[in-house]
Amino acid sequence: MNTNKLQDYLGHMQSAAEDACSFIVGMSKTAFFDDKRSQNAVVISLIVLDFEMAWETVTTALPELMVQLPAVFRGVGDDSL
Repeated sequence: MNTNKLQDYLGHMQSAAEDACSFIVGMSKTAFFDDKRSQNAVVISLIVLDFEMAWETVTTALPELMVQLPAVFRGVGDDSL
């Protein structure tokens, strides 16, 4: 990742973290659990923080999982599981 992209990425992360925190200022846990709008806003902000992890997951972990899933499906009825 070049320096400009890294700085942009870190800036987006900082902004998303600040947004997530600002959405719950003065809010109790109970109020947050009762407020779908705040929940969704916080979750979307957290997703922005996970873009790098999402890319790694979709390019590395998921292809490997797709290779292994057929064997898992075949073993579902197997008593050894």
